Amino acid sequence: MSKEYSISKIKILPVFPVLIGLFFTVIFNITLNFVFPAPALALKLTTGSFKSGGVIPAIYTCEGSNLSPSLSWTNVPAGTKTFAVIMKDMDAPGGVFYHWLIYNIPGNARSLKEGISPSRRAVNGFYAQGINGFGNTGYGGPCPPQGKPHRYFITLYALSAKLESGRGVNAGELINAMKGRVLDLVSVTGYFGS
Repeated sequence: MSKEYSISKIKILPVFPVLIGLFFTVIFNITLNFVFPAPALALKLTTGSFKSGGVIPAIYTCEGSNLSPSLSWTNVPAGTKTFAVIMKDMDAPGGVFYHWLIYNIPGNARSLKEGISPSRRAVNGFYAQGINGFGNTGYGGPCPPQGKPHRYFITLYALSAKLESGRGVNAGELINAMKGRVLDLVSVTGYFGS
């Protein structure tokens, strides 16, 4: 004996649990993304002047033209108002030696060109440079004594505010001014010396 079904008697109930499951899956995913947002991409720094971890060419040192290297960066954290760059020699005989302090780089900047003038302020007034370990304003390239190669770290700091600083800021003053304002930082490393 066969049963006949009319279209009006087709059960819709099996669709209801699927819709409920889909609804809760969507709500769960939205909640999960709100409570545990995806991590931001880390700040990334590169230099077109040398490979990170490699040898710094003589053109960027006291044995060459003493040019500052080019830098570029991506994945800037939200809220970045300015950047600062510090270059230091970690193997100097007297301890850490600072080769370059540049700060108040605008938050919308994504690069620094090669060979930045050693003046305190750029022509457009958008950044300032501090006093390096040689006692000069601006960049002073690697110039280690004879011996094993030294490690040089160029660190980019993404900052939440413009730094108020007087003329002739040194490394300690710049580092102190950045306290509590660093959103992210990243370094590239180079080696120089014989």
